[in-house]
Amino acid sequence: MGSGHIKVGPTSLSLLRSLPPSFPLALLDYQIIQA
Repeated sequence: MGSGHIKVGPTSLSLLRSLPPSFPLALLDYQIIQA
């Protein structure tokens, strides 16, 4: 935590599954813009 990097793991994957399909895509777009 606090590193600013999102580590994808079992917890993160389950969390993404609980979110709307559009949310992960928006997050990916955000990370691409920030890259």
